[in-house]
Amino acid sequence: MNLTREQITEGNVKLAKLLGWYEGENQGGSWFVNEGFAIYVAYSIVSNHPHRDLPFHRDWNYLMQVIDKIGTLEYHREGDASDYNWKLHYSYGELFQNISSKWLHYRFEENKEVFNLLNDLKSTWCGCVAYVDWYELNKNK
Repeated sequence: MNLTREQITEGNVKLAKLLGWYEGENQGGSWFVNEGFAIYVAYSIVSNHPHRDLPFHRDWNYLMQVIDKIGTLEYHREGDASDYNWKLHYSYGELFQNISSKWLHYRFEENKEVFNLLNDLKSTWCGCVAYVDWYELNKNK
């Protein structure tokens, strides 16, 4: 699967927004996050020369933040403590197994390519973007 630069940019923006990041106005490519009483720079495109984009498609460290957020969305239930840690009860493998039928088939039904989730960065990134699309369509149902 070959992704265009536009697809990568669009997917990275979706993942940033899933994490609660927002692009600052007139900030020259900085993405911010509001953590209660403090607002801080989550990622600065300007300071990351030569990469002039968000990092999710090329950096496991950032993509794992997205995967952890997906786990929280999937496993956090009303009544759970605000600091509920889904990883104490489920593995990453279980997360992908349990939700793959929801979003991988939704997004990639026409593409029968085998995804090697959590072993292949590109496949995992595509799966996370597909989850965001699925989640946006189904979160109010």
